[in-house]
Amino acid sequence: MPHYGWNQFLVIGRRMEKVNSKLNDIIFEGRTAEQIEDDIRSQGPFYSCLTLRNSIIGGLEVRVKKKGLPVENIIQIGCAGPGVAMPLKAYCELLKCLGVDYGFLHKEYCCGLPLIEKRAFDGFKESESQRQYEACKEFIGGNIAMAREVGAKAIYHFCIWCWIIARRFYPACDVAQRYYPDILVDLLKDRPLKVKPQTVAYFPGGTHGWSVAAGENADWDADWRGYRKLLDKIDGLSVIDVPLYCCQVIKEPIYKIAQQCGTLLTNCMRCYGGLQRKAPPGIRVRSYPDFLLEVLRFTTLGSSSEA
Repeated sequence: MPHYGWNQFLVIGRRMEKVNSKLNDIIFEGRTAEQIEDDIRSQGPFYSCLTLRNSIIGGLEVRVKKKGLPVENIIQIGCAGPGVAMPLKAYCELLKCLGVDYGFLHKEYCCGLPLIEKRAFDGFKESESQRQYEACKEFIGGNIAMAREVGAKAIYHFCIWCWIIARRFYPACDVAQRYYPDILVDLLKDRPLKVKPQTVAYFPGGTHGWSVAAGENADWDADWRGYRKLLDKIDGLSVIDVPLYCCQVIKEPIYKIAQQCGTLLTNCMRCYGGLQRKAPPGIRVRSYPDFLLEVLRFTTLGSSSEA
């Protein structure tokens, strides 16, 4: 189970604050939780405005359905999406190659994680802030309502945090709340797959505030074993497993293992962005959808292709 508890989450925050003592001031710009809630209601994603989000989607050269047309599967980008445009493009291309009917919401609300993070770094309280969690449920509910309007059967969250919070508040929703790799495992697990012989270091990433966002008594998790098993069935691929370090606290052990093969593969978009930015020369950081797109193309065409 690649996630950590509350103590590890606080360690991350403290170490990040040592690097930048004004971290919270920069992120929240002195705003209260109530002001952040209002920002999300008006702007959507907390870390990027809707104009930026929609511009990035338009620049990816992927299929975008017109507003109001039926869509079977919604891709929920979240705050992570704009920072990982290339993995998102690869994911859309994979879905297209696999014959999946997908689309995006015209507007997208933040899952509300910044509210939880603000509460966490301001000081943990034994009882949850009911107002903040009700706001998270409201925002996720808004996304689900828009998905229903276009007849969607599932929302695939590109950001792990969006999925955790959505799954917490809507566990038995008529619009299924799924993590983005789930549909890839569904469609590829029984297909023969092959790739040009190579070795990758696989880092699944971690969800360090799991107990805060998912709830202490959560009895569910993402299909981490399924994501890993899919790699095992790819002919020509050798995998080195990277222990579950936290890439926000310390990256060096992750890179050290990746140096053995030169490729670091991760399915967590938050981890991908941080590892990509800091990667030393000689290490290529790849996202899960980017790599699987190469595998699918090689299997189909008989030669490797860059995603």
